[in-house]
Amino acid sequence: MASLVYTSSNTTQSVLEPSSIACSSLTNRVDMPCRLIHYQSLVVPRRPTDDATSGLPSDRGGHVTVTTHTARAIRSSRRFGGNRRVDNLSELVQSRREGRIQVLTLNNPGRRNALSLAMREVLRVLLERVAEDVAGILITGADGYFCSGGDLRDSAGFTADETRFDHLAAIVSAIASNARPVFAAVEGGAFGAGLGIAAACDHVVCAKGGKLGAPFTKIGLSADAGLTWSLPRRIGPARANQMLIGAEALDARTALSWGLVDELADDGAVDEAAMTHLRSWLENAPLGMAASKASIADPATSLASALETEKHRQIRLLGTADSQEAVSAFGQRRVPQFRGR
Repeated sequence: MASLVYTSSNTTQSVLEPSSIACSSLTNRVDMPCRLIHYQSLVVPRRPTDDATSGLPSDRGGHVTVTTHTARAIRSSRRFGGNRRVDNLSELVQSRREGRIQVLTLNNPGRRNALSLAMREVLRVLLERVAEDVAGILITGADGYFCSGGDLRDSAGFTADETRFDHLAAIVSAIASNARPVFAAVEGGAFGAGLGIAAACDHVVCAKGGKLGAPFTKIGLSADAGLTWSLPRRIGPARANQMLIGAEALDARTALSWGLVDELADDGAVDEAAMTHLRSWLENAPLGMAASKASIADPATSLASALETEKHRQIRLLGTADSQEAVSAFGQRRVPQFRGR
């Protein structure tokens, strides 16, 4: 059974001490287990003025928690032309609130928002520690481009170990198993790991001039970022072969006809279109959406098991306050006010 994402208060972890993250309250009410993650971290300074808007875990002294791998990656980026400061981690992935929606913006525009090791960890933290009152998440890219994939230059200054892939796996898992709807706004292009992030989302809005591809085999690699799972589910095995083995890129209209993206918008208007559509989803009951997402992310292997899972989830949902609110609103001919309870 698929697990849902979890939340935690913004607290600073002690140096090299493991931490655990508490489950979201959404999880327990629909009988879906949640994962706990433990990892080592160190504390580095950051600007206290960033704390209120970044969404990154910090303490009252203005420190942000990152792992030792991330700190090493940032130091390496300086040697190879990077100009990021350790105390500006919130700039790697910008986080802001638009009402009940958390907007996460990949922000490495000089490299078309390629995912450095530091960016991967910051995005992972933001996705794993979404505030409990957030109802939906929108992932987008800075300066008119979604994501060009992994930042190959980022690995030049240190040994590429499992950490970068662990962060990427955690990102995709947090998207696919999140209790909330997660949208991707793809402007410009989504390639490699960027495509994996978009394909894991519940709904992808793509610019009409956008391009999408997974050119791993062109550089001697195979797919990552969950693409061997998400692409066959979205476009079928045969077409997934064309993209993952043949390294064929798609224009936006072809991606729409194949089912790789769900909606097209004019160039420059993708974020607005995605935000509008996401808000329409948020009119639905959050517990019902969470249960539906879990069923789709981890589908039953037979009709009998699907019917059994549906029965148990429906019984639990029928006992929620939101279900009673829907019945009352229907009888009173008004719009229901769902609270995720």
